[in-house]
Amino acid sequence: MLYFSRAQVAALALAVLALLGGVAVVCYQKGYRDAPQFFTESPLAAGPTEVVVHVAGAVSHPGVYHLPNGARAYDAVAAAGGASPDADGDALNLAATLLDGQRLFIPARERSAAGPASAPAPTRPRDRDVRLSLNSATPEQLQNLPGVGPALAARIIAQRDHLRAQGQSGYTEVNQLLLVPGIGPKTFEALRPLVRL
Repeated sequence: MLYFSRAQVAALALAVLALLGGVAVVCYQKGYRDAPQFFTESPLAAGPTEVVVHVAGAVSHPGVYHLPNGARAYDAVAAAGGASPDADGDALNLAATLLDGQRLFIPARERSAAGPASAPAPTRPRDRDVRLSLNSATPEQLQNLPGVGPALAARIIAQRDHLRAQGQSGYTEVNQLLLVPGIGPKTFEALRPLVRL
């Protein structure tokens, strides 16, 4: 059995450190071109490069679209062939950043029941508040909002019921959506222009 003195062990450790230092210097001088693979960035660290959104409602070609990460609502509408002539352009924030898995619903302007299909509504869309009421919306209506599925719609209604049980009339501020589990700042910013009390 071989025995090494402390001085020999220290010398061996210094030799290994010097060898590793030499490798690092060579890699640095070559600009990391020949560096081992573990020096390179993982492709997963860069994050997703696209979002998948469902565009529905008053557009030329409703469907599911793959868009670059960071795309806006107007990019999704353009991908779907643009808004149809009866689309209510004021009902949606076209500058909102899209979320992966989002359903973007573009509503149509209301038409007069007595007039022809092409007749404008008696009140201008700009005069109506087309935002969804948090205090009267059904689960199905809430699911038309971006990023809201059945589970999140149920939690929004449960929070409304909880507020009413505390003696309130339901939601008293739109900011109370942040109390709902699953709604963070990013989701809230997407929902805020689409809802009211």
